Amino acid sequence: MGPTTTKRNDSKLMSTPSSKNKSHSAISKDNIILNKGRNLVNSFSETELLLQQTRQELLSAQQEIQYLKEQLATAKSVGPTQLSEFPLGTNDFDFGTSDFPAMTASLPPLPLGSSQSQWAKGSPTINIKMKTLPRIRKNNTITPRKIANYVRTFALPSTNQGFQYLYLPARRKYPIKEMRSRLSGLGLEKYRLIHIHYPDSNVVAILLHNGYIMTATNKLAQHQITPITDFDPLSPSILRDPKYKDMETALRVEVIAELHYQRSLQIVNRLRAPLNIAVA
Repeated sequence: MGPTTTKRNDSKLMSTPSSKNKSHSAISKDNIILNKGRNLVNSFSETELLLQQTRQELLSAQQEIQYLKEQLATAKSVGPTQLSEFPLGTNDFDFGTSDFPAMTASLPPLPLGSSQSQWAKGSPTINIKMKTLPRIRKNNTITPRKIANYVRTFALPSTNQGFQYLYLPARRKYPIKEMRSRLSGLGLEKYRLIHIHYPDSNVVAILLHNGYIMTATNKLAQHQITPITDFDPLSPSILRDPKYKDMETALRVEVIAELHYQRSLQIVNRLRAPLNIAVA
């Protein structure tokens, strides 16, 4: 019995550590499961609390909406008061307190932009009449230009059709608008000045109708202004650019002809129809 008992006791002692490890692992697993359960309970509690708060806020909003509906219904039930209900006193401008009955109901202040506001869109209580602007009448004044236009209606076509440039000396190159104004001050009609440009440094070119050349020349002569009759816009001598200085004469003639053609083309494109067709 002695040796056998000793062996059994030894086997029990040898098996004790492994059983302890198993029990510890089981306890740790239980703890993990327990912690997960606690976390779920906590999350459910927080969700329930948030849901309760949301329900409370929704209930408050519904109560506020119901209050506003009641206020709006009260305001609509009162309606605008007609002026005929208030009798005036003996003096139309003497408004005594006894002339007006006491208000039976007090209206709550309404926010701006509400349906009862007098400035609300489509309000039936306000009738604004827009003032119509006065019609702009056409200027029917008879001017010499209009008379001349009427006269041309009953005249035969002129045999002197066409356009040409009138070349005048110029001290310097004034802006085109200022040059047009200066020529108008000398008696030339602005609408007769079809186009103005500077073909050379001290020369101004004015495009006129052939029938107006003599009239313009006579008006300029009254101020001792003489046109330049020998100016040639195709002369290579008016090429002032230094890059053409050493060029042969034949090439300079071709260059000035091309420049003159391009300038004429630009002028025609700037004119209005049908004048551009007649000038071209």
